[in-house]
Order: sequence, then structure tokens, then C-alpha cells
Amino acid sequence: MEQPTLDVADLTVRFGGVLALDGVSLKVEANEIH
Repeated sequence: MEQPTLDVADLTVRFGGVLALDGVSLKVEANEIH
């Protein structure tokens, strides 16, 4: 199996004091649309 084109693990995004994302994981394979 090939490596994913995009592999994100445990992503956290904050805007100032606002927590927008916490612990998001995502894998996108080549030729996949999300």
C-alpha cells in the first residue's frame, strides 16, 4: 500500500481563546475527494 498523500494526526486549531478543532486526524489517499 502506498503512503497517503496527506496524513494529519491529533490536529488542534485555536483562534484566540476559541478552540475550533481538538484531536482531529485525517488521511487522504491519492485521487480521493472529500
